[in-house]
Amino acid sequence: MKNRSRRKRIFLTFVISLIVIACLVLTIFLYSIKKPAKDDSNVIRLGYIKQAAELPLYVALENGYFKEQGLTVELVPLGYKEEMDALIRGDIDVIPATSMSLPFGVEGQEPGLIKIFQPGGIPAEDSEVIEAIITLNDSGIYNLGDLNGRKVGVSAGATDMFVMKTILKKNGLDVPEDVNVMEMKKETLAIALNAGQVDAIYMTQPDLAMLMSKINGRYIVKNPRAKYIVAPFWSGAGVVISDYIGKNQQKFIRYLDATDKAIDYAEKNPMEAKRILASYTPLDENLTSEVGLYFKAKSTDKIDLTKIQEIADIFYTLGTLNTKINVAEMFYSREKN
Repeated sequence: MKNRSRRKRIFLTFVISLIVIACLVLTIFLYSIKKPAKDDSNVIRLGYIKQAAELPLYVALENGYFKEQGLTVELVPLGYKEEMDALIRGDIDVIPATSMSLPFGVEGQEPGLIKIFQPGGIPAEDSEVIEAIITLNDSGIYNLGDLNGRKVGVSAGATDMFVMKTILKKNGLDVPEDVNVMEMKKETLAIALNAGQVDAIYMTQPDLAMLMSKINGRYIVKNPRAKYIVAPFWSGAGVVISDYIGKNQQKFIRYLDATDKAIDYAEKNPMEAKRILASYTPLDENLTSEVGLYFKAKSTDKIDLTKIQEIADIFYTLGTLNTKINVAEMFYSREKN
C-alpha cells in the first residue's frame, strides 16, 4: 500500500514537471512570436566614455540621426583603459572618440589592425576652454615657470603624463628634476588640489567646468596642448577595426553619415549642442556656457595629416611609442573605400 502511494506521488511529480516544462517552452515560443529577433545587420555597438569629446554621438542620439540611417545603437559604457581592449576583443564595433595615444599605441604594436576617423581636437585660440592647468587662488602660482619645485596632479595614463612632460619641457622644466608630476585617478584630482597634496592639476572638459564652479581656483594656462605642443592640437579620433569596415562597409558609412550630420549640427548650434552634452554627462546645465567644445572633422573633410603626424613623432621622441608610425596609413578615407 505504501509502495503504491509512493509510486503515485512520483508519477504526479513527473506529470507536474512535464506540464511546467511545456508551459515554459510555450511561453518562450509565444514571446518569440510577439518579439521578433533583432536584425543584427542594423545593430552597431558603440563603446563610450561620458566626456565632451563624445558630443557628436550624443547629438546623433538626441536628434535621431542614427534612426534616420536605420541603425540600432547599443551603448556600452567603458573606462578609458578598457575601450581599446573591448574593441580588439570584438565586444564593441566602434569607439566614437578616444585619445590619440591609444590608436597610436596599437598601430605601433600591430600595424594595420585599426583605422582612425573623424579626428578632432583643440583650436589654437582660447575662445573655447577645452582643457587647462589650474591652481588655487592663494597658491602663489601665476605661470608655468612658477611650477618649479612644485607638484602637479594628472589623470593616470600615458596621455596626460605626455602632455605635462611636453608642456613643461617647452617652458624649461624637466620631470621629475624640476616638477613632480603625480598620476592619480581622475576623481581624486580635485581632492588632492584642495588638500594641498598637489599645487596644480591638469584637467579637461566637462570635469574642468564642474570643478571651477566649486573651488576658489584660477587658470594657470588654458588649452596648453595647442599653445605649447602643436596648434591646432589633434587630440583624439574615432577608432574601428580594419576588418570590421571590410565586412560592414555600408553599415559603417551609415554610422559616419549620422555622426557627420551631428558634427554639422554642433558647429551651427553650439549652445544647443552644449545643452545636449549636459543631458548625457554629469555636467550641470547651468555650466554649459563654460564648457569649450572640441573641433571635429567630418569623414568627408580633407585633412592635412602633417599636424597629426607631428604629434605621433613627439610621442615617439618622448618614448611613449616604441616605434615610429605613419599616420596616413592609419587614417580611414571614404574616397579610398
